Amino acid sequence: MDAVIAGLIGSFGGVIVGALAQAMHATRQRRWQVEDLERVEKKERRNRLWEDRRILYAATLTSMDELVDAIHQSLVLSSREARDEAVGLLAERVNAVSRRVSELRMISESASVMDAAVEFLRVATAFSPVASVEAPQPVRVATWNEMQPGIHVAFHGFHAAARDELGFEVPLPAPRQPAERGAGAP
Repeated sequence: MDAVIAGLIGSFGGVIVGALAQAMHATRQRRWQVEDLERVEKKERRNRLWEDRRILYAATLTSMDELVDAIHQSLVLSSREARDEAVGLLAERVNAVSRRVSELRMISESASVMDAAVEFLRVATAFSPVASVEAPQPVRVATWNEMQPGIHVAFHGFHAAARDELGFEVPLPAPRQPAERGAGAP
């Protein structure tokens, strides 16, 4: 009888030890699964944020380019009506860049991206479009030629900072110098 009792105790002990081992294994496995899930979610969030930044930076560059085009047209076009139309677009274009800069404040983690965006906006809005439209052609072209290098540097500064934050390893191609564009080119 003692052997039967010892066998039952051993069996129950084995069941208890097995159950405890299985519970410990299940707990460990669940912890590993949770950690894996958290890593995957973190990577997906990082990828979504990267894609959101890429889209916003591209849209900001487009807005900046449209503003530069409106400034250029308001100063260089020979037709008064065309210049007036371009000046009419300036406020809309400045607002578009300003909205993009506000969006950048929410999504960018790079101070250099923000500084470059603000610098572009400062440089691009540092002239009086109404006074420039009223000026004679040589003065307007001279204003454009004076503004263009600063705008060019600010635009490419933002572009380079955005690419740097996004982690692009291929360097930004060397931009054409403003003098290559000429007064009549956009």
